[in-house]
Amino acid sequence: KAKNMGAKHSVLAEAAQDLLSRDDVIEIQDEEFWAQFWSSTELISNNDLYKAFTADAVREVRRNCPRNLATLVRRAVITLSVHTRQGAVACEAAKIQVTNVIRLLTRLIPLLFEDPNWTDFWNTATPLGVKATLPEGVIDKAYHNGAPENVKHAADEALQEALTAAELPTDPSPPLHQTLLDAILDLLFAPEFTVLKEMARSIPLGSAPPQAVQPVATVLPVDLPWYKGIEASTASVEKSIFVSRRVDLLRLLIACSSRSLYYTHETLDIRADPWLSYITAGHHRNSLILARSLLNCICSYDPIGFGMPYNYLLVPDADRDAVAKLSGQMLVILLEFVPYPTSKDQPEAMHGTNVFIDWAASLHREEDLDFLADRISLLLNNPLEQTYLPSSHKVVDMHHGNKAFVSRILRTGKVLEITLPILYWMNKLKSEQVISGHIGFMHICVYALLLLSGQRNFSVRLNKEWDAAVTFEGIPFSSGNYADLVVLVLHGFLTTDNRRLTSLYELILTIIVNISPFLKRLSLQSANKLLHLFQVFSSKKYIFASEPNHRLVFFLLEYQFEGNQHLVYCIIRRRALFYELSRLSLDDEPGEQEIGHESISQNHQQQLKKQEEYKNDKEENAKQAQSLQETADSEIAKTDSAADSEITTANSTAASTELNSQQPTAQIVSPGEPLPPHAKHPTYPSDAHENIDVYAPENNVSDEKPGRPAIVKSTLPKEDASEHFTVADKEISTADSKPLSEGIESRQGPAVGDSTHRKEVGRWHATKEWLSLWYPHLPLLTIQRLLKVLVPQVERLCSEKGVTHEVEVIEFLRNGTLVGLLPVPKPIMIRRYQGSGRSSLWFTAYFWSIIFLKNLDPPFLMDSEVKLFTVHVE
Repeated sequence: KAKNMGAKHSVLAEAAQDLLSRDDVIEIQDEEFWAQFWSSTELISNNDLYKAFTADAVREVRRNCPRNLATLVRRAVITLSVHTRQGAVACEAAKIQVTNVIRLLTRLIPLLFEDPNWTDFWNTATPLGVKATLPEGVIDKAYHNGAPENVKHAADEALQEALTAAELPTDPSPPLHQTLLDAILDLLFAPEFTVLKEMARSIPLGSAPPQAVQPVATVLPVDLPWYKGIEASTASVEKSIFVSRRVDLLRLLIACSSRSLYYTHETLDIRADPWLSYITAGHHRNSLILARSLLNCICSYDPIGFGMPYNYLLVPDADRDAVAKLSGQMLVILLEFVPYPTSKDQPEAMHGTNVFIDWAASLHREEDLDFLADRISLLLNNPLEQTYLPSSHKVVDMHHGNKAFVSRILRTGKVLEITLPILYWMNKLKSEQVISGHIGFMHICVYALLLLSGQRNFSVRLNKEWDAAVTFEGIPFSSGNYADLVVLVLHGFLTTDNRRLTSLYELILTIIVNISPFLKRLSLQSANKLLHLFQVFSSKKYIFASEPNHRLVFFLLEYQFEGNQHLVYCIIRRRALFYELSRLSLDDEPGEQEIGHESISQNHQQQLKKQEEYKNDKEENAKQAQSLQETADSEIAKTDSAADSEITTANSTAASTELNSQQPTAQIVSPGEPLPPHAKHPTYPSDAHENIDVYAPENNVSDEKPGRPAIVKSTLPKEDASEHFTVADKEISTADSKPLSEGIESRQGPAVGDSTHRKEVGRWHATKEWLSLWYPHLPLLTIQRLLKVLVPQVERLCSEKGVTHEVEVIEFLRNGTLVGLLPVPKPIMIRRYQGSGRSSLWFTAYFWSIIFLKNLDPPFLMDSEVKLFTVHVE
């Protein structure tokens, strides 16, 4: 029956083998037996520990003799508690024993969480009267040898009082999980174990008084955060052994907080987590100093070191890297736990609090906010630094929710330094061989931009000139402002051939419509990109392909015309697009012969025919504009040519794909992985062939998945994909907000119901009722008035003055004015993100998937049976 659980010569392996082989119940008072698992003389390595306690072996004990496993865990928790309540972890033997217990619990707790039958185990009372012998010297004397007797007597009395105050409550005894969390929070700031007060330099060497002179449970480490920084002018002395112990304790704290991993999306109620509820309630005296330490640990982390790539190979500092990453992970876990009531709760429903969220929201000192912004900017921009060595960077993600911080970075302009890496990663990953982790990361980037775009000052700041110090692959950016960069990156994101990103279309266009009314001096290149997006999403085939597709047209009709002569010029050049949209009717709906299943050769011929028709339309427009389109400056001609080529890229790409694969390319838009809860994207019928494809790639990119040790996939049901991020429309001049559906209803009519369309053989068809609900609300009046005023002026300029250069026309538009010519603009509507239960659940699953993949050595989460997402090991 016995399994080999490790090397035979290992004391821990022999103890683990003995535990597995025994069928009889081992009493909790058998101290000699249980002490084998946490030696006080030899530090157990994680490698030996995981060999001794394999996942299968632990499950076998849990199944065959659960009482013994429960006793092992109780004894381990009691041992930690006794060390903190009756000792100060001062001697070396105590430090070794405590570290061994910490590592053992880190191994066992996730394997207990995976079994729902053990849920109530952690709520049982902590056993009282259990004998636990501590090594000698666990508390230092508070005086030196030779001290007067009265000093010794006073010190001994103070120690006895501290020991009495540190005793475990007995009426009632606290739950087991609270006892464990108290011990962890105590040890995170235990003098001479994880922290040490810096003494004055005037003290002679060797005469510094001891600091571990009272039980850890009574220490008030208000001046002992791990690092200096926010609300911390002093900090603990830095020692490598301290950092190593912090790493072990943070892993244990993450393991204790991992309960969510073992629930499905349907059964998870994160507010019911007793572990996080206790930590975030602020019952422990070290709660706020833990918050400062975690945040300052991230902000004080130097990813560059000596300024040389691969500096960690010259001066190894793996524990400092690890503690920074674990601090970021733990801080995300704590800030993501929201125990507050929701709209679905009853008014009298009980709810908790989160002191970590409250503390983060209370930060207001400008020096703290500037420090936080500078350090986050440094960490996020580090991967953008140019270097000849690949992968010589480290990335630390930071999550925060402080309005004063957002206001500060908007006022100072530092928000642009944070926006740059977001755009960089969106551009870099949009067309790579994207795996699940990258898909989630792209959602986080879009979410961050969506939050920022809801701030007016952010959009105004985008008009600042950008020096193009960072190279964006595939973005031929030479000069312009941040607004140009945002438009070019978002355009590339929307026109990539990666269909897994389609769930983000509405969010991307929401960002564009939020910033468009404030953007000035757009370059000709970015203006062309905006018009290309309008051409794609306003095409009749796209609008009539699916019922909700018309919503996206509304996002591309709000612009700032004053000071945007390049945008006005592009609108004039492509005025046929707006004329076509203004004449939209059901007579334009694609017929069965146009969108039905066709052979590959017929579809290819049709695409070539449509391309020829498009060329003929261009020639007709050119005759109307006369010399306006006859010649162009070489650089602008290249820009226009690139924009024109984007229109037909999808045609040639689709035709090429069909000829190679001998299969139709058009199919239902369906990401390769389950969508997050906020995902709601336009879909094409399975038999639709588009002449203008929203997925038109500028470069063909393979969509194959690279091999990885572990791939995390969401288990979110497909029906949950219909719920997306909630966005609220908000006028700048008012404080009221309303759901997006209501805001759009005021302009595009009531929500579309089932009665407004018909379905035949599972395919949707547009109806007059559906069209009448939204089409009259299209905000075309301003653009129509602009074209009515400016087109005759431009044509007259070209014919009467012989203007043959686009630059001259743009200069004419620059010097002109539209004041009094356009209708009075309506109040600008800003659409802001509103959280929902499903989106919060998606964030929880995503962050835990990252934490899961980042903790593979030791793999304390890897070999447990996770239910929140699916893990495939390759």
